[in-house]
Amino acid sequence: MRYLSCLRAMLTRRLPIYVHYGVTHRCNLQCRMCGLWKLGNQTSELTLPQIQQLAANLGKLGTTAISLGGGEPFLRQDLPDIAEAFLSNGLEVRILTNGLVKNDELIQRVLATGVRHISISLDTLDAAVQDDICSRQGAWHDIIEAVRFWAGALQPRRGLGVLNCVVSKLNFRQIPKLLQVADAYGFYLSLVPIELHHYQDRDLGCRDNFENMHFVPEEYPELDRIFGELISIKRRGRSRLFNSTPYLRYSLSYLKGQPLPGFRCRAGALSFSVSPEGNYSMCHYYKGLGPAGHSDAQSGQPISAADPGFPEWYRQSQAAVVTSLTSRACRCCFRPCWQEINLAFTNPTALWEAWQLQRPLPYPDKLPSADELRSALSLT
Repeated sequence: MRYLSCLRAMLTRRLPIYVHYGVTHRCNLQCRMCGLWKLGNQTSELTLPQIQQLAANLGKLGTTAISLGGGEPFLRQDLPDIAEAFLSNGLEVRILTNGLVKNDELIQRVLATGVRHISISLDTLDAAVQDDICSRQGAWHDIIEAVRFWAGALQPRRGLGVLNCVVSKLNFRQIPKLLQVADAYGFYLSLVPIELHHYQDRDLGCRDNFENMHFVPEEYPELDRIFGELISIKRRGRSRLFNSTPYLRYSLSYLKGQPLPGFRCRAGALSFSVSPEGNYSMCHYYKGLGPAGHSDAQSGQPISAADPGFPEWYRQSQAAVVTSLTSRACRCCFRPCWQEINLAFTNPTALWEAWQLQRPLPYPDKLPSADELRSALSLT
């Protein structure tokens, strides 16, 4: 880890310590809470030389970690070369995947680069519900087997495996048991509150699929109980729960549509997003535009993070200041990729709990199959 960069980020709060790069919007699933797959266009994605320039740019800015997501990043056959570009520039690489691309040769090539961190999406213990969310039969079983494979692959590397779970009305009562699933494979469970308000005016074609996913006031007491249990788990010491205590508290308020007193999003200052086309934006919501959702004042074009002049532009244009102003007026999401970074550099408790993740708990020796997991947790 680049400790000097972390120190500078803590002192200035204007250094992009973390970047999310969506390597593609193409996907092999059509999940109900996501419409990015409708934007997939292979011809507009960055080429490998452009990605290598992007990686060099982030290295110059002092970025410490990058997530390679999508869409589904394993749909790019050059994913090993993409990962290597960022690793060779000193960045920690984590790949965000649904685990359902069965390409053994590609996976082994990715592992050969030295990638040590993986996130896999799993939203429920109910196979039928997972299949419905993903619009794919047999998804739950295949996801579990992918988690099992990656746990075995990461175990000797002492890497970090994460289960990403979108919290909605469909699954919130299962969260404690999902934490048991994570523990069974040596993964950590990361909760991602479902985003609803962003689709009221910027529809990605998935708004109509939310009809049974949002919370109603009658469910708030049970939601309080579940999150109270999770916060108690964090208080008792190290656990397989990825999220920080402050994040859990804010997430609970967010899911109930309540104000978040004392919280300020710093997307664009401590983190930013890069679209498949290479365009810079403070976060996914602004769809690859420049700071504050605007294009470059001189060219009228979106800012390319793969341009050789990007580091100088980022520093001289005070992009972090402009995006910080934008975030104050944004009805922000509560995605961990942005908000955990914000909290880690502004909240001592979140910082301590994030630091503990630098030394992940060990993986278990026995990794159950999907059928063995069903039996152990009495799943139907």
